[in-house]
Amino acid sequence: MANGVRHPEPHRGWLVPPWPANASFADVVMHFLAREPADRSNPAILAAYYLGYEAALNALPDDGDDWCRSMRALVARCAALSRGRA
Repeated sequence: MANGVRHPEPHRGWLVPPWPANASFADVVMHFLAREPADRSNPAILAAYYLGYEAALNALPDDGDDWCRSMRALVARCAALSRGRA
């Protein structure tokens, strides 16, 4: 299993649970999208989610696919925005 994203509040467990180590880029995107935080008003939760999402995508091999590059850029923008609000 790959690393998951811990909830920023103590004793809350996983914000995004671990995904299989052999997950494809699309698998990781779907894993995160299925667990997008319902509470979009908490800056700490959004920062943890998007920074974890960014790290997960950046840890995967770059196959040169336009969709992969676009997803990385989109998540990087979200991570930068949430980093500034946390």
